[in-house]
Amino acid sequence: MKIRLTAISFILGAIGIAHEGHDGKLTSINGTVVDTGCYVSHNSKGEAHVKCAEACAKNGVPLAILDEKGTLYMPIAVEHKDQNAKLTPFPGL
Repeated sequence: MKIRLTAISFILGAIGIAHEGHDGKLTSINGTVVDTGCYVSHNSKGEAHVKCAEACAKNGVPLAILDEKGTLYMPIAVEHKDQNAKLTPFPGL
């Protein structure tokens, strides 16, 4: 239970930081695509984790972009579309 609360707090904090100061303007983000489940629970990322990230994304685990500073940017589902659709081709890259 403690891990779940920590993970939820982390994700909500990342969403708040990602939104802060952008005022709806387009922004470029450079980083690595990670599946949030494995990244938050045991810091899994990178080339060694690609197959697992692909399987997690296929099963509905949200993908996110992890930048070089450690900020996690999560896509938001708009118009009832799959939030992973644009990131699915890039896990671990």
